[in-house]
Amino acid sequence: MVPEIGNSRNFARFFWPTIGRGGIGFAPFGMDDTGFFNYPLGASKLDPATLAAFALPYATLGPIARDWARIAWTRPTWGVAKPDDGQPVETVLGQWKVTADWGLWQFGEKGWNWLPSHPPAFADEPVGGVAIAQLSDSEYLVMGDHVRVNFQPANGQTNGVIVAVEEGRFEQGQWVMTRRWNGDQTDYGLNFVDRPQLLKVTTGFYVDK
Repeated sequence: MVPEIGNSRNFARFFWPTIGRGGIGFAPFGMDDTGFFNYPLGASKLDPATLAAFALPYATLGPIARDWARIAWTRPTWGVAKPDDGQPVETVLGQWKVTADWGLWQFGEKGWNWLPSHPPAFADEPVGGVAIAQLSDSEYLVMGDHVRVNFQPANGQTNGVIVAVEEGRFEQGQWVMTRRWNGDQTDYGLNFVDRPQLLKVTTGFYVDK
């Protein structure tokens, strides 16, 4: 349980590793509108940007809190926040290496130099994180904000594929798909930005005969 974490915007990202690594609660200090601020320990004002940074992960987890708790009780989970140096962070869940990266648009790669572009507005900001649950040998539940998530075979196999990416919700403990993400939305990783989204990722390995 994380009680009384700071309420300035840069603390909101730690919601994701808290729930992804076994936490049962995340409570920022001083979110009530009393006019009291504990800056520099916390926020100097509760402006819309500060409130939105905390509201987004709560809005994502809130509708599935019981489902997440049920899954996390029996299945592996993982979570990470954007580190201060902004470097990618990775882990292995089952047969897949999962990488979280930061400061990217939803389309394209970091190494592209043939197409002029500029970083997104949040690229240098201390925002972003992801939480993942391994539902089965081939299925993963993924949620986050301001992060790009990539799945690659953990052992260097070249025949691993993302079979499907479904956005959806849980109803009475059962997964309900609301839409399937297409290739443009998945070719460059799974990109979460500024809205509550819950994804079920199905992976697989094909046999080359």
